[in-house]
Amino acid sequence: MLSKRNIQTEIDACITFLMKNGLSHDQEYAHIKSYGKTHIIKTTKDSIPTLKFTNIDEYNETFDLIHKNRQFTVLMFDNTIVNIEYTFTNNELDKSRCLILPDLRLYAGGDYYEDYSNNRSNIDLEFLQKHQLRFPFRIDYDKASFKAGTHPSSHIHLGFSEGCRIPISCALSPRIIFQFIIENFYNPSYMENKKIFDDFFKHSKEHSFAKDIHELDTRKLFFDIHLI
Repeated sequence: MLSKRNIQTEIDACITFLMKNGLSHDQEYAHIKSYGKTHIIKTTKDSIPTLKFTNIDEYNETFDLIHKNRQFTVLMFDNTIVNIEYTFTNNELDKSRCLILPDLRLYAGGDYYEDYSNNRSNIDLEFLQKHQLRFPFRIDYDKASFKAGTHPSSHIHLGFSEGCRIPISCALSPRIIFQFIIENFYNPSYMENKKIFDDFFKHSKEHSFAKDIHELDTRKLFFDIHLI
């Protein structure tokens, strides 16, 4: 079972691995802030509040603020922000959240893209076009907010749909989260170095959280994590 120290170590190991393999443009390492029995593992000074966007302009403004304040765990090479945070009571997980926020302006195309990229980043367009992460999503675990059939303890939000909560069979470790991101949304990089990535991301029951999904949620389409 993962402890708060395990989580901190695993976040930092993932950051270092992404740096060595050219996927991270910038990063902030993890630290633990304790308030009595509550322990928060994060990489930023302040936590990011729950984000809701009604339009793309609001999203872009929020993205720029998070970027400016360096509220990321990893800034991927394509300017995507990844922010991971875990909250423990003593050594038991209460909450976790991973925000994945791509810079959607890089995919706008045409003159908009050229003006933005020339002024804001050193990203190569031909290189960028090999990759597919073009929508935000969020992976949550919240034991206190659980409601059978409507609010799974562990779930994923896709895009801008706040009501989208696809169940996950357990809380996810940093290693599983980054494996999911790299294998699915940076697949060309993954396939070029598949053995290196597979060796690093190999995980086991000793480095995972226990199953935490209600029977009602297993009747739906959900993500099921099987560990060796």
